[in-house]
Amino acid sequence: MPRTKIDFHEDRQDAATALSSLREVGLNPGDIGGAWLEDAQATAEGLDTATRRTVEVQALGRVQFTGWLAEAALNFSDAEQGAPLSSILGDHADAAELDRIRQTLASGGGIVGVRARDAFNPEPA
Repeated sequence: MPRTKIDFHEDRQDAATALSSLREVGLNPGDIGGAWLEDAQATAEGLDTATRRTVEVQALGRVQFTGWLAEAALNFSDAEQGAPLSSILGDHADAAELDRIRQTLASGGGIVGVRARDAFNPEPA
């Protein structure tokens, strides 16, 4: 099972700020991603729009995904009935975490997901 750390934020701007901070400290942009409900009135600042995808998600509506989450969501961008959140996240989140993600997104919050790389082997101290 891939190792993923998901952080929960009360609003989309907090999630966007966290994504920017992770990039600034040098994390590989391909290993970080975010998600929040689409809102034409309030777009999160400081995001790489080239990696942003908006997908209809079952029981949530239109969700914006960035980074590796956008790549995962791309497979479901044409789903007529909306994509299941569990399919987009695959084995990166268990049932309890999926429920918390749904609740966070539905309440106007955002998530940030960071994938761990198995190939990363720091030298012992």
